[in-house]
Amino acid sequence: ATGQVCLALSDGILQTYYPVASDPKEINFGRYRWQPGPVVDCARTFYDDGAEPVFSRPGDGQDDDGCHLDLSLTGDFRVLVAHQDQLAVFDCAPVKPTSSVQYAEMLWTTKLPGNVVTAKISGDGQAIAVVLHSDTDDEEDARAAKEGVHTFEHDMEDGSQDFDAGLGSSRRPVLGRKSSVGIVYRPGPFLVHTAPVTRLSFRGYGHETSSSVKGQGNDLLLTYCASDSSARIF
Repeated sequence: ATGQVCLALSDGILQTYYPVASDPKEINFGRYRWQPGPVVDCARTFYDDGAEPVFSRPGDGQDDDGCHLDLSLTGDFRVLVAHQDQLAVFDCAPVKPTSSVQYAEMLWTTKLPGNVVTAKISGDGQAIAVVLHSDTDDEEDARAAKEGVHTFEHDMEDGSQDFDAGLGSSRRPVLGRKSSVGIVYRPGPFLVHTAPVTRLSFRGYGHETSSSVKGQGNDLLLTYCASDSSARIF
């Protein structure tokens, strides 16, 4: 919806780009051009001073111990970054171009009980879904452990503002926030599965239905398990 592009480099730098309308008098190809936005330094975010950062490219279903950077975008320029056992949400809204690097502000972060397989944030930023690697190497214990998806829900009393209330009841508001006020997510329900979840996909914005609770919307989450080719919608 925003046209934002995020590029993850091998050293852990996440460069964002956002579209601006092209001036046909200056550029004679394309209606838009993408200019640099805020930068996220993942090495500084996910590693302590003195620790050697390790960033890998996502494999073909192979276990990389969560060392890849898993990215997910919202409709208001926030970026969820998952790496190893940590999640972080950054404000990557467009900024006025300058000659110096402008770093994105981190709005929220949390540590998890295991390394991340994949993580996604809904288009309106109201919910986060996360799949973790098994925390045991014992096959019997792993089979006995519950497979599923961990969720986080936006805390509606965290001080963030509704800047999009004028859009009407067909869409839940995009979150804004006051200066110096972050966004808080609290743990939500655990979605139990019978096989390891390998893919997540949010529908996007939380369109409301006649049966939905007022103000809560009706976000849909699609999960997929490669081992048994099963798909579920929550």
